[in-house]
This record gives sequence, C-alpha cells and structure tokens, in this order.
Amino acid sequence: MGFVFFYLIALPFQPPMAKSEINEKYNVEVRVGGFFACGESLVITKSEFGILDKLQYVGNNSCVTGINKIETLEFKENKVEFLIYHDGKTEFENPYKYQPDVGLPFF
Repeated sequence: MGFVFFYLIALPFQPPMAKSEINEKYNVEVRVGGFFACGESLVITKSEFGILDKLQYVGNNSCVTGINKIETLEFKENKVEFLIYHDGKTEFENPYKYQPDVGLPFF
C-alpha cells in the first residue's frame, strides 16, 4: 500500500517517455498516462527562457499505447493536429491522426 502512495506522489515528476519538437518554442511530450488512464498522455509544453517548460495542454483522452514517434501536421492558433506512431496493440490505425480540443489559443 505504501508503494502505491509514493508512486502517485512521484508520478508528476517523472521525465517524459518521448519528446518531439513542434517548432522553436513548443514541444509535445509523451508521459505515463496516470493511475486510471487507458493509454499514454500527450503534453504540449512551451519553452520559457530556454530551460523551463510551461505546460500548455494535457491530453488523456486517446487510448494509444507504445507511442514512439509524433509528427506535427498542423500547429495554428486554434488548431493542432498530430500523426502518432505507436506499437499497434490497440484498435487505432497506425499512424493515428489526433486532433486535441485545445480550446484556448497557444500564441
């Protein structure tokens, strides 16, 4: 029981499993989905001062696992679109086209 408690505390501080550059300011990271997630999380971050990453978006709604590559198809003010390459163990096509509902502009 104690192990689960410490795992949940340490989960937000784990490094990303993979990181891809969107442009010179933005990155997309693949992180462990969390305790109740069915797949891995996609996190869009913005580089601040060259060393700090500010969280812009977290997407937990796709159940894609084994993500090994992410290509950015479109990155505009209110529209983001990725091609996600994964292990193919889920019912999703490979590569999977993912359009997160960002809601707020990034710029």
